[in-house]
Amino acid sequence: MRGLRLDQDGRPAGYAYISPEGHVGPLLAAPGADEARIALAAVYAALAGGAEQVSLIVPGRAERILAALSSLGFRIRESMLLMAARPFGDWSRYLPSNPGFM
Repeated sequence: MRGLRLDQDGRPAGYAYISPEGHVGPLLAAPGADEARIALAAVYAALAGGAEQVSLIVPGRAERILAALSSLGFRIRESMLLMAARPFGDWSRYLPSNPGFM
């Protein structure tokens, strides 16, 4: 895995880890950062690193990220459901590395 610090307007805006096979995650966009732009930068970094295909686990609450990835041709291959008794976390800005971390 390689880690990236992603900047926006000269300031840290998030981070992403990318596997040699092209899986992105975990990824976090800081509050105030453009989360779709952060995710797309990670995808481009994975491709620039030689990955033949890129994969991400994107929570349904991350609507802006889903829309940005859909515009590039990404598709949902596996649907998952997280159930909790109480709300927790801001899943619109965080992409886990696997569903076990949700």
